[in-house]
Amino acid sequence: MHYEDIRALVDAGKTPSEIAAELQSRTVEVPNTTAWTFGAIESTIDETTARLIAGVVQAAGQSDPLMSSAFVALSTTGLQLHTAARQALIEQIGQAAGMTAEQVALVKELGLTITHPYAEVTEQDVTDCIADYNREQMRMTTWQAWQDAYNAHVSPVLDGTEPTVGNLIAGLQAALTELEGA
Repeated sequence: MHYEDIRALVDAGKTPSEIAAELQSRTVEVPNTTAWTFGAIESTIDETTARLIAGVVQAAGQSDPLMSSAFVALSTTGLQLHTAARQALIEQIGQAAGMTAEQVALVKELGLTITHPYAEVTEQDVTDCIADYNREQMRMTTWQAWQDAYNAHVSPVLDGTEPTVGNLIAGLQAALTELEGA
């Protein structure tokens, strides 16, 4: 988990416990680029679903060249089901085949896997992430303050025509004094 994953929740004033609970409930669709065939659908879901899809795609292929090529692909090399167009096609085939919503969902899941990337996130993980972010912000702020003090007091000495050790020490002391006041 990165701070950017939780920034909006932290900014909204949520507690680490609330953030962890919200993260745990998040899901992400991950494309599955497997080329699915009727046989793979049959072995993954069931024979009935594979036969329903095959019947509709084959019948539609009689008048639609795109569906005809989809039938050939599903019968041989396979067809990827993860794109938005293919997911919509699955819906249409499901309606035409009289498939149940559960069957359609199972076929759609072949193309898009739903994951819970934050299922194991705990309140302590969120607390640690916030602490790490705050430490990094402090480091960056301190580094910027040093850069500013160095540029104001040390760089002019080094860029001068005759920098001396004494002038350099005085510049460093002035930079440190500025940092102490920051």
